[in-house]
Amino acid sequence: MPYSVCAVDEFERLIQIVESRNIAVFMGRKVRDSTFREWHMHGFMVQEFDGDFERTLDLFPEIFDRLLPEGEGMGSARAALEKWL
Repeated sequence: MPYSVCAVDEFERLIQIVESRNIAVFMGRKVRDSTFREWHMHGFMVQEFDGDFERTLDLFPEIFDRLLPEGEGMGSARAALEKWL
C-alpha cells in the first residue's frame, strides 16, 4: 500500500486542496506518477496544484506561534519560518 509522509504545515494545505479537488485525484497523482513519488509534499502541491495551493490558509497560526514564540532578534515565528523556506 503506498503512503506519503508530510509535515503538519503541509498537511494543513493538503487537506484544503483535497477538500476542493478529491483525495483520489490528489493522492493518485502523488503515488502513481513515478515523477512525484519521492517528492516532498510541499513541492508536489506547488507543482501540481499551484492555484489551489495559493488559495490555502494557515489553519492554526495561534498554535504555531505558541510552539515557536518570538525570540531575540527572531521576530515572529511565522516570519522566521518563511525566511528559512
